[in-house]
Amino acid sequence: MMNIIRSINYETRKSKILIRMYIVFVLLMALIALLNINTDADNMTYTSGMLSKNKTIPFLFPLFIVAMFIGYICCSDYKDKVINYELLSGHSRKKVYLSRTLYGILITSVFSTVLSLVPMVTGIIAFGWGDSIVLSEAVIRHLLLFFPYLRLTAFLAFLCVLIKSPYIMTAIGYLLFVLEGFVVHRSNYYISLFNMNKLMDYSSFSGELVIMTIATSLLMAAVYVIIGYAIFRRSDMD
Repeated sequence: MMNIIRSINYETRKSKILIRMYIVFVLLMALIALLNINTDADNMTYTSGMLSKNKTIPFLFPLFIVAMFIGYICCSDYKDKVINYELLSGHSRKKVYLSRTLYGILITSVFSTVLSLVPMVTGIIAFGWGDSIVLSEAVIRHLLLFFPYLRLTAFLAFLCVLIKSPYIMTAIGYLLFVLEGFVVHRSNYYISLFNMNKLMDYSSFSGELVIMTIATSLLMAAVYVIIGYAIFRRSDMD
């Protein structure tokens, strides 16, 4: 299993398109932060004000990265038959599925969380923090985004078993971006986008929010991984 993970990790690190797209999105997130901070001397909002008034900035564009990364990691090897070769080499379907899926979910969630921190870090460096919200609370909220990303990525990894196309997965990322405004206000904690929106809503912060974010994310991620494996185990690799 570890040999498969090492191979996937090598391919991912050598992917120029993923690296370039990630850099583009880092720069884009930084630019968005700078453009949304009011620099008027009489009404300067600083970074804290920008985040409190623009809840979707930290997670809206990373949705592209989520779909793109998991699509590349979990779908690309269907096209070039690498998964077939791994199975013919004696690896079990369970190891082939879990190594690719768990690696993809973890890496994608980590890089998406880091991307979500870019606007806050950029704003602090350029203009300072301000006093609209407490810095430590903002950091905790941003780090908690890891769990909704984990859940969303697990769901997309499950879709990869059905779709087997990195291009369609990227299109799904665009669809999530377009439908974000509709989903976040018409859902519950079991929907990742709603959970992200709640985390970035600085009007309230409670232990229930933290518990529900972590618990539902881990539960739903596990469910998606199990269902995905049940389908993968019976899938025709040809």
